[in-house]
Amino acid sequence: MKFWELTSICREQPELLNEVFSNERWQEFMLLHEASPELVRKRQRDKLDTKVPDELCIEVLSRHPGVIFRSNNILRSYRFTAQDQSFSFMSIFQEFGGSILEEVLEKGSKEI
Repeated sequence: MKFWELTSICREQPELLNEVFSNERWQEFMLLHEASPELVRKRQRDKLDTKVPDELCIEVLSRHPGVIFRSNNILRSYRFTAQDQSFSFMSIFQEFGGSILEEVLEKGSKEI
């Protein structure tokens, strides 16, 4: 997953990123996070596209309270029918990856 995707996924949970990035192990990502507004303004793709280690993604997403809904071959950011099954962000990441998770949150749904 790219850095900008992780921050986008956590846009409604900024304290979660601050908490996880505060670990000295993830210092590089705390610095990117603090610089994010400027990186976006200057369109510094090289930094925004930094690959985030799966271990860090797992640490963040396992704590994220968000859910994604699935019915047949469609993932949604909202419940569409009573039969939709809900899945944690972590389980969606493990099955489909972070890019799809970010896309579902951004567009509302994604066919898989």
